[in-house]
Amino acid sequence: MPPVEIDGNPITGATIDGTDVTEITVDGQTVFSVGLPDTTTNIWLMDEGSGSTLADSEGSVSANFTGSWGTDGHFNNVTTYDGVDDIWRTNSTFGISNTNVSFAVWFNWQSTDEFACLVETTDISGNEPNNGWRVRETSGDFDLTVFSGGSGSTIHTTTTTPSQDGTWFFYAVAFDGNDADVYLYDRNTQLETGSGNGSRGIANNAITGMRLSDFPRFIEGEVAEAYASTTTTWSDNDIDTIWNFTR
Repeated sequence: MPPVEIDGNPITGATIDGTDVTEITVDGQTVFSVGLPDTTTNIWLMDEGSGSTLADSEGSVSANFTGSWGTDGHFNNVTTYDGVDDIWRTNSTFGISNTNVSFAVWFNWQSTDEFACLVETTDISGNEPNNGWRVRETSGDFDLTVFSGGSGSTIHTTTTTPSQDGTWFFYAVAFDGNDADVYLYDRNTQLETGSGNGSRGIANNAITGMRLSDFPRFIEGEVAEAYASTTTTWSDNDIDTIWNFTR
């Protein structure tokens, strides 16, 4: 469904008499809908509250989790990472490095080892593959690095440094071939958007979060929810809608 616009501006939320409206229909046809895009193939809500398995409520790619559980006033249950050895990793490989692929995650962080990854594509054992991508912390900012044939190239670095005080942030990346659009929000607003280009090899990969594969470097903090599309490059409006719906 194309975005509904007023004066050329996409609508990403609606309220009537103080009540949030998630869908509007006219003559039985949906003309406005707030929610995750239909192209979302994987959703990890991370709301189990106990155990070591994170379910994929949209697809069939569950994840293993080695940290502990916490609570948050907005997201309810969240996964917690100690910065020492805690990670989450999908228990199978899938098309997360396809030509058109998108990924988004809610996180907060308190500290990190330099160069530890917020998220990266790996093999099933957590090793860095020859083809894929990763989002790595560097001096408090986040680099997007792409890999092809074992060679890596950083194609985007955030200019906004996310505070390490428990504030929730939303990071998203949408690939279209070797082009990538990157987005960073907090709970209240979009902080920045940017783009990059670099050769990225295509392979079936797992996802590993909160740890760099090359060395034992970890992020301390929390992850609340993550989303992926292995078929589609999410648009600006798609990303904004996911953020607005889940924040």
